[in-house]
Amino acid sequence: MDRLKRLIADPRRAQIAVLACLLVYGTVFRNFVLTPLAIPLALGTALLVEHLIFRFRKEGRPRPPYESALISGLSSLLLFRSTEPWAYVAVAGFAVASKV
Repeated sequence: MDRLKRLIADPRRAQIAVLACLLVYGTVFRNFVLTPLAIPLALGTALLVEHLIFRFRKEGRPRPPYESALISGLSSLLLFRSTEPWAYVAVAGFAVASKV
């Protein structure tokens, strides 16, 4: 029961689940144009940019919430359309970096 309360306590986790389900639904049933390499590249870039931005901030701040980077990465995959994986990398990186 405590585990369920912790999961529900942070609404970003539910948002990540919904965005991931929409991405799977879109790629399977709605034929979103996504190369297989675009998804891990975009999500990895979003997490890497978040990590790098946090690393160069002042010391003493708590660990950054990587949920926010995942939300930005998934949203960029849902909203942006390209056939080039590098374009998804650029969009996900800009999405995360613009929140600083």
